[in-house]
Amino acid sequence: MVFRAFKLRRAVRLAVLLAGLSLVWPVAQASALTYGEEKELGRQVFASIKKNMKVVEDQAISTYINGLGRKILKATGPQPFEFRFFVLQSDVINAFATPGGYIFIHSGLINVMEHEGQLAAIVSHEISHVTSRHISKRIAKGRSLSLATLGAVMAGIFLGGAAGQALMMGSVAGNMQMQLAYSREDEREADSKGLDNLVKAGYDPKFMVEAFEILLQNAWHAPENIPTYLTTHPGLSERISSVESSVAAHSGYQSVHGRGDEKAFQAVKVRVMALLADPKRARNYFEAMRRKNPDNALVHYGLAMLYQQQQNFDLAEREFRSALKADPANPGILSDLGTMLFQKKDFPGAMNVLSRAVVLRPNMVQALYMLARTYEEQGFTDRAKKLYARVLVQNPHHPDALYKMGLIYGRQGDLARAHLHTGLYFQTQGQDKKALFHFKKAQEKAGSAPPPVKTRIETAIREIQAKEKHKKDGF
Repeated sequence: MVFRAFKLRRAVRLAVLLAGLSLVWPVAQASALTYGEEKELGRQVFASIKKNMKVVEDQAISTYINGLGRKILKATGPQPFEFRFFVLQSDVINAFATPGGYIFIHSGLINVMEHEGQLAAIVSHEISHVTSRHISKRIAKGRSLSLATLGAVMAGIFLGGAAGQALMMGSVAGNMQMQLAYSREDEREADSKGLDNLVKAGYDPKFMVEAFEILLQNAWHAPENIPTYLTTHPGLSERISSVESSVAAHSGYQSVHGRGDEKAFQAVKVRVMALLADPKRARNYFEAMRRKNPDNALVHYGLAMLYQQQQNFDLAEREFRSALKADPANPGILSDLGTMLFQKKDFPGAMNVLSRAVVLRPNMVQALYMLARTYEEQGFTDRAKKLYARVLVQNPHHPDALYKMGLIYGRQGDLARAHLHTGLYFQTQGQDKKALFHFKKAQEKAGSAPPPVKTRIETAIREIQAKEKHKKDGF
């Protein structure tokens, strides 16, 4: 009863926070933002979140969460948005989706999930909120707030706490708030679509029930002033029963028992703990794992990353080697050992280890990028360039690879591609003015460039000019 009362008070506070902009932002029942407006709003929310929260840029974590998201997206079919998935460094157990296809997972949520299927269930649910356009339909086409202001307000609502309150106070005069809280109907629709896409992606449907149960079990530890999964996605107890009924009633669900890439999930979970959690807490976590299973490769892997964080490379290498002894064909461990050897400036050693990782997993972004860096350090520019290009095939928004390619093209005298890649780099950093400067320089130098390069430059210029028009028109 105390638990219910505590959660009810928090839910009421959040409902009040989310409930009140109808006077200045009228909601039309059948209306929604255009796709272009929704994409721009998503970019504005993302920009505010990046300024006020730590977005995890670790390539292994980023690649994993985007790969998991794309696996679910494949089951949903073609979408009008370019979905992107991010991990926020935060112990809060939460996840949320913004308009335009930006999905955010708090690292605290990853820490409490036990299997990849459970995390996939949460990601699938969030994707379904976007594909159903729940927030867009609630906003409608009012003109009282610009999309930039609206984006900052929404970021404040999603983040909560001191950072969120600062955004709310800094962005909106007086007491304006937004009627954006998901309804029970929204949640049921996201659960139903999310469950269906989870199964289409090959996961056992039981994982959605398990994920929601874990969220309920961990609700006691939620900070009172920061939105958690229970407050942003209400009614979990009722929804668990509804999902269980759906699974029992759907004969096609009974034959699906996939678990996903459990090995990759457990490795990323260890990585999240080692790199993002409090060092003392992480060490206690790995020592507890060691007591249960001293030969567990992931124990050594986690300790190696902790030592690497502390610049204790000798102890880190010892633990990496112990991890590889237990699991010699693990590309993640090989990639991280290669990265550490690069830091030690042991370039031949790094090249050997990273090459093995790329053979085992040819599309592994972290290993490809670090192998490219290793080749470049040793003067093999053309090999490095090919590897950076492979990185960008896997992740077109990889800022470091874009920046490196810009430098290489510049040294080689290909100024059109040099300015194009430099502009794309600045675009990933949210610096549109600098990006547009380089795109226009690329256009000036593109006389003899191949048609696909010219098309890409022109498209990049049009995108930024469209964003500027949105801002000028007050959207």
